[in-house]
Amino acid sequence: MRIAYLVIQMPVPSEVFLSVEIRGLVALGSTVEVFSLRNRHSDYAKLISDQKLSDIPLHNFPLLSLDILEDIFYWARKKPLFLFQLLAVITLTCWRQPAVWLQSLAIVPKSFRIARFIERDQIEVVHAAWGHYPAVTVYLIRHLLPHIVITLALGAYDRASHHPMTVVAANQIDTVLTQSETFGDLIKNDWPKTTTPVQVILRGVEIEHLKPHRGTPQKPGLIATAARLLPHKGHQYLIRALPRILQTYPSAKLIIFGTGSYQAELAALIVQLGLGDSVTLAGHQPQDALFKAVAEASVFALVSDIDWVPNSVKEAMALGIPVVTTPTEGMTELVQDGISGLIAPCGDVNAIAACIIRLLDDPILAKQLSSTAIDHVEKFNIQRTSAQRDQLYRDLLAQKRAPDQASATA
Repeated sequence: MRIAYLVIQMPVPSEVFLSVEIRGLVALGSTVEVFSLRNRHSDYAKLISDQKLSDIPLHNFPLLSLDILEDIFYWARKKPLFLFQLLAVITLTCWRQPAVWLQSLAIVPKSFRIARFIERDQIEVVHAAWGHYPAVTVYLIRHLLPHIVITLALGAYDRASHHPMTVVAANQIDTVLTQSETFGDLIKNDWPKTTTPVQVILRGVEIEHLKPHRGTPQKPGLIATAARLLPHKGHQYLIRALPRILQTYPSAKLIIFGTGSYQAELAALIVQLGLGDSVTLAGHQPQDALFKAVAEASVFALVSDIDWVPNSVKEAMALGIPVVTTPTEGMTELVQDGISGLIAPCGDVNAIAACIIRLLDDPILAKQLSSTAIDHVEKFNIQRTSAQRDQLYRDLLAQKRAPDQASATA
């Protein structure tokens, strides 16, 4: 199969899961191209190497260029009124949010360019990895290239942003993909209330790459976390929990992996609480280095206010590190409290500290939880989830082609 991934930007430090997903499909024999709506990340070359994407065609486009204007005229000749239809839909859908409306309009020219690439390269499947701004391009592709199979992944950020075009696009594609039964129900019954079929495919992790790090000697009292540095990821709760942990374990350390816009606030909080010797903001690390570092921790904690079955928790579980997390939507499908990890209420600093102390106090419990987690997380193996995704695409292609084959036979 020839598959196009439609993303906001790729690669980026916080979305390694997309690289894993794409490599999983390539391993099964598909050709994958990636189309980004933003310009390249400032660390583009390094991230390409870190995320093993050197063999994947990655496309970025300027806001406007001569090539883009040629492509707009190309599609205008084929469908003369579509540009006006598209602009009208975006305006009627987004006018109440001027900034969203303007940014959505800005995507339109390069969306025509992307459609031209998809036609030229004979792409069979288009997968939008996000449902907000990529929904504009999805709508365009559906109307310009109706024979293409289109799927759209909806996640926690999509539900948080509620981009108006998501609803429009979700109801015009072939299948909405999500990674938990909880979110599947919300997508069908809450938002965007789509009538499009919703398919749950778990987001996979490369468990075979994690296995060699199991059994790494753990550093007593080391607490690790890995996530983008944003307020809703809850790093501030871990930092505020640390003084309570230090009362029992004076040598405890917290290491935070990730980058993001909340870094300055977190750094200021560390200084404010006098934790400069106990908390490290370690920034972004390549996957192999991250796995090695997390494998040395006694506890992995991710205590978000909003999240959706994050890969970092799966990876910690696969490494055999006991986890502490929060009951965000879908999380209990990954971590069962007291069985494969511990769950603390969102934002409850005392409860978060108590869960971490409990694991540091009771190595037998920590071992039991991590052993169960290793078995449970196997269903997230990228080989399994990629095979499910591959089969879904093949089934959708067969359904799409069936009417043409029937007509040809007749």
